[in-house]
Amino acid sequence: MKKLLHRLKRWWAKRQFRQQKPVVAERRDYLKAAIKQGRRDD
Repeated sequence: MKKLLHRLKRWWAKRQFRQQKPVVAERRDYLKAAIKQGRRDD
């Protein structure tokens, strides 16, 4: 239950952040995707 609560909190914070700074959030998502793809190539 604690884990679920933590995940919910993180999701909520992310959502709030996304609404406040959509450009920054998008850039962060893009970077994350790029890192993931880089790892996949290895």
